[in-house]
Amino acid sequence: MEEVSFVRITEPAPPTIFGASIATSLTAEWLPSGEVKLSQDGKLAFPDVPREAGVYRFRITAEETSRSYIGESVNLRGRFSSYRNPGPTQATNLRLNALMLEHLEGGGAIGLDLITQIGALTQGDSKQERSLSDKAVRRLLEQAAIVADEATETEPLNL
Repeated sequence: MEEVSFVRITEPAPPTIFGASIATSLTAEWLPSGEVKLSQDGKLAFPDVPREAGVYRFRITAEETSRSYIGESVNLRGRFSSYRNPGPTQATNLRLNALMLEHLEGGGAIGLDLITQIGALTQGDSKQERSLSDKAVRRLLEQAAIVADEATETEPLNL
């Protein structure tokens, strides 16, 4: 009778459960999508946008000032409808509705930029295809865009 023995030559590395560092890269490009205008009934009129997830930026410009507001939504068209007709408890919608109406009535312009597609999310050496339908990815991109805009001469309206 023969005897067989199995001997482990090297110990396997313990599984990585929690990362020791954060090294994330996400690439996206703003696409100009038109201008916010005043409708005949004096309400905000938004460009035609898709009913899909994305990140948006209002570029609020006048002769001497540039301001921006950046947000995210699972349904862009629905989100802009809430800015057009804000409910009584929707503080951000009420604030932005009033600000945009005043700005447009005073002759200013409001441009709208969207991001609805992103490149791969890179974490370390690993690339992962991700979608803006994932709220965590939208919020990551939204916050990165807010930080990027802070490096410009644009006054941020995000509180």
